Amino acid sequence: MLTFTFFHGYLFTNFYDGFTSNKITKKQAIFISLIVSSVLFGFAHFNNNNASIVSLTMLTINGIVWCIPFILTKNLGLSIGLHLAWNFTQTTIGFTMSGNTSLNSLYNLENVGSDILTGGEYGPEAGILGLIGFTSMLLLSIAYLNITTNKKRDKKSEKL
Repeated sequence: MLTFTFFHGYLFTNFYDGFTSNKITKKQAIFISLIVSSVLFGFAHFNNNNASIVSLTMLTINGIVWCIPFILTKNLGLSIGLHLAWNFTQTTIGFTMSGNTSLNSLYNLENVGSDILTGGEYGPEAGILGLIGFTSMLLLSIAYLNITTNKKRDKKSEKL
């Protein structure tokens, strides 16, 4: 039993600490985490009405967009805020959100146009319009983070 315990401990320590520490860099680990969490986010919606490979792929991209602010800040606040704002805006305006029809929205919208553009019955998240929205969120988030980071840096340099 003592031999097994020693051998088991040696193998696990060698593999998990030795291999992963030496073979996977911090950037690779962040990239892998980004992809895995985003794919899981996409697949979390597979059971929604009208879900498809396209909608799951687009939601995986959306997951990437919402992970990047967390990676940059190590704080979930902006990522959570973006997700809440996206869902609130879609449902308030009257878009179908992740396959769920909006109830009590300000407008009664009807999808007109090709599904690849509008996302069809799944909603904008599964179309090019959703991709434009995700890209806009990412660019505006990065701009916001750059502005706030520069302001903090300027205040610190003023104190010196």
